[in-house]
Amino acid sequence: MKIGTKTIENFLTNDEISEIETIVKTTEINTELSGVEHGAHHADYHYINLYDHAPHSKIADMLLPKLYNTLHKDIFIDDCHIMDSVQPYTFHSDTLTPVPRKGYKHAWTIIIPLDDYFSNTFMFEEECPWSKSVTEWVTKEKILPRYAISEDFYQRYFTHCERNEVNYLTIHEIFPWRKGWFSATSRTRFHCSDNYLARGIKMKRAIVMWTSLPDNI
Repeated sequence: MKIGTKTIENFLTNDEISEIETIVKTTEINTELSGVEHGAHHADYHYINLYDHAPHSKIADMLLPKLYNTLHKDIFIDDCHIMDSVQPYTFHSDTLTPVPRKGYKHAWTIIIPLDDYFSNTFMFEEECPWSKSVTEWVTKEKILPRYAISEDFYQRYFTHCERNEVNYLTIHEIFPWRKGWFSATSRTRFHCSDNYLARGIKMKRAIVMWTSLPDNI
């Protein structure tokens, strides 16, 4: 089964987002400092348990039927959290975060912004099922440069990323961070944030999920 890319406007209503935020805030025990790359703190994660009757059963009732109908009835949510992003992520895939459970394979990375932000997630045509690093993929697979992204485009969006890595990537889709919108793309696909700090945005928040499907699908 091919893991396609989907964008859906208004996947969650304002009321649904408000209820999710309230539930997570009032039931949270601790916040995990996460997304530490190259010594830099990128984000805080507020975890949501979609498979426990409490305390997040109402969130599961909101999200799971929509996910089954939109993506696949057998989708499994390996990780679901609200992400407070404070440093823009560079080029990466989500193949290692987390590794799918036994008998399952990588499916979709899902993003649902919790507010409107003048920012985007960039998805690229290139994929790697075994590494999150563009440089490692290029080196081991002996990938030739594409030169598909211009210097102007790099300077506009990707100045937080390694300059040489952009030469090996091709734009697949651009997802604008609009409140309640839905983005799903393959976890093996390279993607990144734009440099939203350069626009004066100090933080952006979204529900993020990493999912898998049974091997026999």
